[in-house]
Amino acid sequence: MGQRNFTLTVMIIIMALLAIFVGYLLGNWLIQVVTGDPVDPQHVLDREDPSLREEEIIEDPEREDTETEEMVSPPDLERPSDSPDETEETKYMVQVGAFSELVNAERLKKELEEKGFDPDITTEAPFRVRLGATDERKEAEETLERVQQHGFEAFITH
Repeated sequence: MGQRNFTLTVMIIIMALLAIFVGYLLGNWLIQVVTGDPVDPQHVLDREDPSLREEEIIEDPEREDTETEEMVSPPDLERPSDSPDETEETKYMVQVGAFSELVNAERLKKELEEKGFDPDITTEAPFRVRLGATDERKEAEETLERVQQHGFEAFITH
């Protein structure tokens, strides 16, 4: 009779552990369904930091040939410098766009190169497309004017 009680006790413990494990998995799944948590890693990235979501930029109302570019950074925010070829002395750059997807940043870089610019892309998301690392604000303003003359929305960052 003692062996039978021991076997029954072990079976109950194993069943309880299995029930806890299955309950944990079902609970997590149910929480994801109810809260709408995405499974796609890119969506998780966008959810964690709202500034990484792609948004349309505000176009210049004076331009008739408006194209929308996906841009993340508002012009009134200062951004830290994280371009690989920047030095501590560099203070000003012209940012033309910032994207959560590298392919979009590369597309903008190619478009800028076709217009005669030499853009850089930062190495981590958001992938910022920038021009003209310089110590002089006046040089950055001149670059900004040239970029805007080609129809791009941009701002100076440091």
